[in-house]
Amino acid sequence: MTYAGLSHIYTVAKGHFLNETDETWQCGLRLYVHYGSSFPGDHGDFGGEDLIETSVSRTETDWDIVSSFKVGFLTNVFNVDDYLNDQAAPAWAALINDCASVHVQLDSIKASPILDSGDVWEDRTAELTWTAAFPIGSLSGDMLPTSISSLLSVKTGLVGRRGRGRLFLPPAGKTQLDADGRMTSTAQTNLVGFGQTFFPDVAYKSPAYPGWSAVPIVAGKGPGSATFDHWGRIDSVNVNNVFSDQRRRKRQAVASRVAGGVSY
Repeated sequence: MTYAGLSHIYTVAKGHFLNETDETWQCGLRLYVHYGSSFPGDHGDFGGEDLIETSVSRTETDWDIVSSFKVGFLTNVFNVDDYLNDQAAPAWAALINDCASVHVQLDSIKASPILDSGDVWEDRTAELTWTAAFPIGSLSGDMLPTSISSLLSVKTGLVGRRGRGRLFLPPAGKTQLDADGRMTSTAQTNLVGFGQTFFPDVAYKSPAYPGWSAVPIVAGKGPGSATFDHWGRIDSVNVNNVFSDQRRRKRQAVASRVAGGVSY
């Protein structure tokens, strides 16, 4: 079975905290997957590639992969399981190792085919799950609170708000803090460099064109539109020295509370 109308693929890296087992973290990135005569430019409209149902189950040295979809037509296909194996897993593992606390672990990467409507096609996914050699952060010291994130801001070739995006990365270690509670200038510069490495590594460029490409993007909808209709390729990164707070109603971890009465 095939379905024409792929907008993009939404990938989500997910993991947990070694010192906070009841909480998890996740970080999402969108990809424009396209068959063409060259690597895509800095922005454009979605091409509506065909989606194909499949059934893949494979076991690699350090992870398992299952997939129920691929992109393309007949034998000219983009195999999402190969992308997760060859591009996504090494790129995400390196990013988490470089930018996260030693208490942060990466467990899986899931890819979902997103239609123009924003829906996932038939709830199909492809997922890589680590079984050994789990990627772990390298930043030493006590971990910052689970709701505190190093924010990796990105820009594309599109002008204004629709050309900007962000990745909320899992917490760093307190060694990344300066005396004022901000990110040190060294950590700030390093994170920019990690982003500059990550996005080309997580992208896919065909060895020869015509061929397939998978491009990290910011996806958008036109004014008043309910459908995804345009994308911008992530071409630059920037990092604020103020850590970001991911607002949540409550933490999932079991907490302890200390109280005291007031006497007059």
